[in-house]
Amino acid sequence: PTLVEALNRFAPSRLQLEDTTGAETTLMTKWHKSRDEHKRERLPYEDTDQTRIWRDNLATINAVLGGHWYDLEDQTGQGEWNEKGEHQSLNWSDPKLSTTNHYKRKLVRIFSNGDFQQGGRFYGGWWQHIPSKYRPFITIDGKPTCELDFRYIHPSMLYAKEGVALDHDPYTTAFDGLHRNLVKRAFNALLNARRLPDPIGN
Repeated sequence: PTLVEALNRFAPSRLQLEDTTGAETTLMTKWHKSRDEHKRERLPYEDTDQTRIWRDNLATINAVLGGHWYDLEDQTGQGEWNEKGEHQSLNWSDPKLSTTNHYKRKLVRIFSNGDFQQGGRFYGGWWQHIPSKYRPFITIDGKPTCELDFRYIHPSMLYAKEGVALDHDPYTTAFDGLHRNLVKRAFNALLNARRLPDPIGN
């Protein structure tokens, strides 16, 4: 009772506990447009041998995640330098950090468009929602981590499918290298579109 009273007294805080025991971890959803915004609607589905395998696998992953502590820490006290030579440091006044709930460590798997052949990515970990500039400060059980970045992964997969090595930045081939971020967004939107002109409105 004393512990419960203490937790209630200090909640809500970034250390607020969240009980997700028994919550569904394999979800099927569909996007639908409501007025001027897109919303994700959860859809019912019948269990199959495959969905049970997915759920069991995710239970194993979540059990491992639950046995470790993930945090943000500047272990050198001097911040980090990114590949562009820019200095980065933890800014706890940033709302995207100050509201981070470090107890969100359980993942769910979301399939989109009402189809188990689409989506299937993992969501839910707090580390997925922080700005990328803070990821170098992620620690696991007090130990530093290293994030591997697969550069231009989608073009690389297309090249590999044709047996060709990609030895340049494909997003700089248009407009003489200008507007790289725009070219990247447009390319990936077109590549992953269900049909044309699906990405035009996004």
